[in-house]
Amino acid sequence: MPQEAPDTSPKNSPAKILLVDDDEVLLAHIGRTLQNQGYLVESCEDAHQALLKIKGGGFDLMITDVRMPEASGTALAEMARKNCPSLPIVVISSDEVLAKAWSGHGKTGAVFIHKPFTVKELIAGVRAALKAGPPKS
Repeated sequence: MPQEAPDTSPKNSPAKILLVDDDEVLLAHIGRTLQNQGYLVESCEDAHQALLKIKGGGFDLMITDVRMPEASGTALAEMARKNCPSLPIVVISSDEVLAKAWSGHGKTGAVFIHKPFTVKELIAGVRAALKAGPPKS
């Protein structure tokens, strides 16, 4: 089955995704999966590194786990919104109640993907977030 073209940013280049998860194995797996789909991916293992990268700009999407040491993914998403209000966000978590309570409601506009997820579910979530674009105020 042929690989579909990746979603692109307004610049007509592959979307650039910031991937944040403290689980190194999952971080590498998701990163490879997204790269195999044609996306550009930068990864980091904590909220501090992610915020530094976000402040540098240039990302079309952020994917973050909810439960991480130092700062949760939800805290990271809120800080990211302050620095880059137009950044679409995908939230991944095995804690469906927590993540659903936070994502997809009101101003956050995040897409939620429940762990464990399939490649198809991951790609569908990424495409949905990119298509939806910035959260609505």
